Amino acid sequence: TYLDMDVSEQVNPSNLSAFKKFVQVCALYSGQIASMDSISRDVGVSAPTIKNWLSILEMSYIIHFLQPASNNLGKTITKSPKLYFTDTGLLCHLLRIGSKEELLLSRLKGAVVETMAVAELLKQRYNQGKHSELTYFRDKKGFEVDAIADWKQNFAIEVKSNSEPEAKMSKNTRKYVELCSGRDVRSIVFYMGELTLSLGETSYVGWRDWGRIEELYP
Repeated sequence: TYLDMDVSEQVNPSNLSAFKKFVQVCALYSGQIASMDSISRDVGVSAPTIKNWLSILEMSYIIHFLQPASNNLGKTITKSPKLYFTDTGLLCHLLRIGSKEELLLSRLKGAVVETMAVAELLKQRYNQGKHSELTYFRDKKGFEVDAIADWKQNFAIEVKSNSEPEAKMSKNTRKYVELCSGRDVRSIVFYMGELTLSLGETSYVGWRDWGRIEELYP
């Protein structure tokens, strides 16, 4: 239906089969830095076409680009956005993950969980009529924090697919907070457990509360 109704006027009819493959390939990149050249090679069409098709998916809210943080922590910050699907049901369908059991065993489990977390953060903001004000941090040495929420309360958020909270899961967010010396940034870990609790200076947020962190930590 999406191909027939929403994009038929924006994609050349002769390219519809390639566009369908493109959407499936994009699913493999959810939670990763978007590489036009890599997607272009995988789909078999030019990079300019891929750029145009990505904009179509973005405009129709199939995907969201998480831009890199533009703060003052140094000039070694990457400039490429990360790609996320906005619907994990659609994502799992495209990845041919048909059940909870298949997801738990999938090598893509971490990417799906991270995608779900970002989707919950976006919904939290959009449902309030606010801009997302959500980025990610990564330097050229590979140090990364999954999401940076520049809200009334600032959050550095790491997403883990573990079901039990452990102190080592907050290593990156705690380091980021140290780098932000002088700024009020809260260290947050999203994990797949049920409980929301604090360990030291970090809050571990169970999956049911991922869309409530502004309410929990105003």
